[in-house]
Amino acid sequence: MSGSMEPAIPIGSIVIIKDASAQDVRVNDVLAFKTEGTNVIHRVIEITNEDSTLYFKTKGDANEDPDPGLVGEDQIMGKLLLVIPFYGYLINFARTPFGFLSLVMIPAILFIIIEVWRITHRGKVAK
Repeated sequence: MSGSMEPAIPIGSIVIIKDASAQDVRVNDVLAFKTEGTNVIHRVIEITNEDSTLYFKTKGDANEDPDPGLVGEDQIMGKLLLVIPFYGYLINFARTPFGFLSLVMIPAILFIIIEVWRITHRGKVAK
């Protein structure tokens, strides 16, 4: 949604994350976490341990400064597993009325027409 992780994660990409506990996270891992009701994907640049609780300092690759707060263990959604570049644009397009029509309805109608034609013309041999 933003360019903060470019070029590693281009704008419009879909990301797949895998479950990870705080103990699984290392410096340079790309972490998915919730902060103030927003999902964020940034790189871990530092790990601190305060009173047996791990906290993570994160930063977007394209950002000059680290994120303002620390990420707590309870905010972690997972670690980056896979990036599918630009696929998010297609999904957002498919959510629009025109996108749904052009990517779902028209192909479905064409498929039905072709199948009905095949069924009704099965066994007929041209003479």
